[in-house]
Order: sequence, then structure tokens, then C-alpha cells
Amino acid sequence: MKKTLQKQGKTDRLFKQDKKALHYFFERMDESFYRETLLTIAKRISKAKLLILASDRESTLALSYAQQKFARLDKIVSVEEEATSIKSVWRTLGSETTLLVFSNKGADPFLESLITECSLSGISTISLTNRSTTSIAKLSERNFAYYYSDNQEADSLSSQIPAIYLVELLFDLVTDCEGR
Repeated sequence: MKKTLQKQGKTDRLFKQDKKALHYFFERMDESFYRETLLTIAKRISKAKLLILASDRESTLALSYAQQKFARLDKIVSVEEEATSIKSVWRTLGSETTLLVFSNKGADPFLESLITECSLSGISTISLTNRSTTSIAKLSERNFAYYYSDNQEADSLSSQIPAIYLVELLFDLVTDCEGR
């Protein structure tokens, strides 16, 4: 019984931590700075003819969701595995292409290399990260940092809730920008 109660206590603390972190995230989303940043990002995505989506291993849920949402637009959507095979398209479209990266941790050698290569090809780079001080955030032309709690594991399910919420917001803003 003691072990069960200890386990229950740990579970209760985890729920409280998640609830508190999500509460702070949603409070910040009401601030005009965050809304304006998202609108700027949405306008860039709406202007793109080619949208490339990529993520690190911890953000695959957000990537998967974004792929389903953004596939509804009249844009070519690619994910990380395909991104390196379309380099010739990057050079052709250049400024008409946007790379959207999801990374909770904000550091990944493949993504950092991809962002650098895209930037050199004239491709707009946008990242959604947990912190604005990460290498991926700094390499990206635009970054949206959602500042989810430091106490949360980067690969926990609850750490993906902000990114999925942002995908929903961005998709709605992009479709509004395109007048759909």
C-alpha cells in the first residue's frame, strides 16, 4: 500500500507540473508579442510555394501533425527524410521556399546543417523551439520559442502539446492570409 501511495503521489505531482506548465504556456499565448510573431510566420508560410517540414526525434508527433494539416494547402510538403532529396528544387525556388523546423530541445546536428544549407540557398527558415537561446533558434531566420517548463522531459507527450497547438494556430492564420 505504501508503494501504491508513493506511486500515486508521484503521478499527482506530474499531473500538477504538466497542468501548471500548460497554464503558463496558454497565458503567454494571449500576449500580443506572441500573436504578432505567429502572424509574421504565417504570412511567410502563405507566400511560400514549397514548404519543407523537418523535426528532431523528440518532435516527431508535432511534425506528423503539421504534415497532415499543411498538406491541405496547395503546397508541396516534405518531411525530414525527404528533405535532402529535393536539393535541386531548393536551388530553383530559393526565396519561394520555406523550411519549418520543430525542435523541443533546439539542438540537432542534422537540423542545424539543414537550416544552414537552406539559408545559403536563399530559403526562409522558421523554427518552433522551446527556447530562443538554442542553436536551432539562432540559426533560423525566424523563431517562435514557446518556453514550455524546464521541469518537463523534452520527449514527454505533454511537451508536444504547445507545438501541436502552434501548428493549429499557424494553419488557421495561413489559411486566413491566403483568403481561404
